[in-house]
Amino acid sequence: MSYTSLAGELQSLVKGSVRINEPMKKHTTWRIGGAADLFVDPSDKEDIRRTVEFAANHHIPLTVIGNGSNLLVKDGGIRGMVLKVGRGLAGISVEGTTIKAGAGAMLPELAVAACKAGVGGFEFAAGIPAPWEGPLS
Repeated sequence: MSYTSLAGELQSLVKGSVRINEPMKKHTTWRIGGAADLFVDPSDKEDIRRTVEFAANHHIPLTVIGNGSNLLVKDGGIRGMVLKVGRGLAGISVEGTTIKAGAGAMLPELAVAACKAGVGGFEFAAGIPAPWEGPLS
């Protein structure tokens, strides 16, 4: 089965996006790397479950990445499927001194949420590489 038909089959199962031959340089902070055969950007936890199950059922090698900070991808790309845990799973909630963050939450955003809630101890995360476009206060 070709990656084109696999992508179509998987896209019918998930709400997020499924792409073939996706340049990994679009998904790394170093802006380098060849293409992934299949690339999945899930919209929620159910998309992740379905994607992992699909990869296993079709014997497709699976690589899971986050934001791509400090990720180096060879020019030859990544064979199989890349699952990017990102914005679709980036929710942050604060209840008192408890902070819950999705796997796709950016560390600087998490540090700011902690700061705004008056929760200390997460200041170190503000400087960890990740794109940040919001105010730090």
